[in-house]
Amino acid sequence: MEIKFKQKTPLIMEKRVKFNLGEWCFYEFKLHQITETINGKIVEITDGIRFIREEDINDKCYPISMITKQISESVAYCKTDLDNIKNKLFDNKVLNKELIRAWLEMCENKDNKDKLEELYTRLHFFRHVIKTKSKEIERITLQINEYIKFKTPFN
Repeated sequence: MEIKFKQKTPLIMEKRVKFNLGEWCFYEFKLHQITETINGKIVEITDGIRFIREEDINDKCYPISMITKQISESVAYCKTDLDNIKNKLFDNKVLNKELIRAWLEMCENKDNKDKLEELYTRLHFFRHVIKTKSKEIERITLQINEYIKFKTPFN
């Protein structure tokens, strides 16, 4: 079963939120502080370690609320869990983009309980499939290595 989130390009917030310099927001499911705005557009944010600068970051920032915190923590947990997979035969950049897309869609639907529940289910299923397939690959890799080690015709 293929699991896809809404679209391949980042979602744009339906209601543009006005942020002020110094305020905190969630950006790509991580907490950041707004360090520069120009004409009402966020152009620079920081997580305290690194700065991110773009022409307009507003469409990827969500105000702090309990629901955006819960969504962000759920997606961050999923990312950490998938980052801990030993046998990484998948592209982490592609995975991260999908998780950001999922996060954006979940934040966009934070007030629609049914849709948000469906998105949580898809997120958890997405994580489950990747972990399951990675374990299968690890098992097959071990079998191949055992075969090479003990069944080689060159002994």
